[in-house]
Amino acid sequence: MTASDAPASPAKSKSASGAETGRKLLRLLMCFSGTRPSWSVAALAAELDLTMSTAYRYVGLLKEEGFLVLGHDSTYQVAERATSLVDAYLATRAGLVDVALPIMTRLRDEIGETVLLARRVGDFAFCIDRVESLESVRLQFDRGQAMSLHSGSMPRLLLSYMPDRERRRYLARARPLVTPERLPLLSDEALAAIAAEGSTESMEEIDDQIWGAAAVIQRPDDEPVVIGAAGPVYRLDRAARVRARALLVDAAADITAEIATR
Repeated sequence: MTASDAPASPAKSKSASGAETGRKLLRLLMCFSGTRPSWSVAALAAELDLTMSTAYRYVGLLKEEGFLVLGHDSTYQVAERATSLVDAYLATRAGLVDVALPIMTRLRDEIGETVLLARRVGDFAFCIDRVESLESVRLQFDRGQAMSLHSGSMPRLLLSYMPDRERRRYLARARPLVTPERLPLLSDEALAAIAAEGSTESMEEIDDQIWGAAAVIQRPDDEPVVIGAAGPVYRLDRAARVRARALLVDAAADITAEIATR
């Protein structure tokens, strides 16, 4: 999350080195496109300013997980498994966004901050859509942007609904990236409480001086998605945060009810 269109941003990234590694891995995958579907490891290293050993490690991981395949000309291409992300995006966006966008826009107008819609795919939360704040200082978030599940209100809420065994495997990998003071937020008890309540909030977990909150949208026979809002602390005192979270929960309930009627 970054502030945009402002002379001076109140946010300063506190992302752990592990989160940065995740971003680089995703950026490597996003190098593959319709205009350039094949890449050598050397070309990827040069494009992303990586060492060859790091580029080989990232490519090897993506190949191992089924997202890349080695072609006959010793370059890599996207494998069929990556199409599941496209299918997930299109299936989620169709219908859900039509229902959610008017309610997200209403919520943005009520609280004055950026409103996001997100779902989980594997070990990441992905932004499905967003309605940006009209303030000059606002959070800029792109559709399709990935977030680690262990930081922030929206990812952590999605993490709380992850199947137990899958969640514990993820946390075993992510725990070294989490600061000691934030580890209690990821305990089984804390995540169970979040799932039971259906909402949560975060303070400066991803960026300095940024508050966020999220509420769950339940969908019949499908994984939940979440609606979230975030903005700079200097615009959101305690009363404003309490009000924003309550309105967020109401918006999630409205979207859940509208989905059920369809």
